[in-house]
Amino acid sequence: ARHIASHLLESKCFKESKSISCFLSMPGEVNSRGIGLAILEAGKQLFVPKIIKGKDSHIEMLRVYDKEDLETLPAGVWGIREPDLTWRNGRRASGISSVDLVLLPGIAFDRSMSRIGYGKGYYDRFLTTYHNQPHRPKDIRPQLVALGFDEQVVDAGEVPTEDHDWKLDGIVTSQGFTWPSPDTANTR
Repeated sequence: ARHIASHLLESKCFKESKSISCFLSMPGEVNSRGIGLAILEAGKQLFVPKIIKGKDSHIEMLRVYDKEDLETLPAGVWGIREPDLTWRNGRRASGISSVDLVLLPGIAFDRSMSRIGYGKGYYDRFLTTYHNQPHRPKDIRPQLVALGFDEQVVDAGEVPTEDHDWKLDGIVTSQGFTWPSPDTANTR
């Protein structure tokens, strides 16, 4: 996890981002705690996913304001730490229109920049909602970077995809970044 964080924090996409969404890891995923702290220490806005359960379950990216806020987040769905909807008697800011880098978990990633998550489609729905915001130009969207272990990256075309799946812009492992080839660049 330290090597992955180091590669990410030295990257152009991290340095140029002002507002970053970072998942909080569950067992078996890259430990993202240090990355969340580094985002805050770099003076960037940190947004963390919260699962909103209901008929149309989805995630909201909610702002985490400081180290104390991050360290005291309660366990939510699946035991993953999540922000409450409120902070200091007010509504937490949402990242639905401001996040410029999204760090994603997953089960597997391939060299054509496909990702398979946990089967609920939360990130794909969030990205579609983000993309369809009426005030957002359609050609501007956040960069999508997966954090994974070397063993999770497979050859191009090995991860099954569907029409609603979003392609990644990059994958970070302990070996560094994997970027798309020109023929697999993110077109969605």
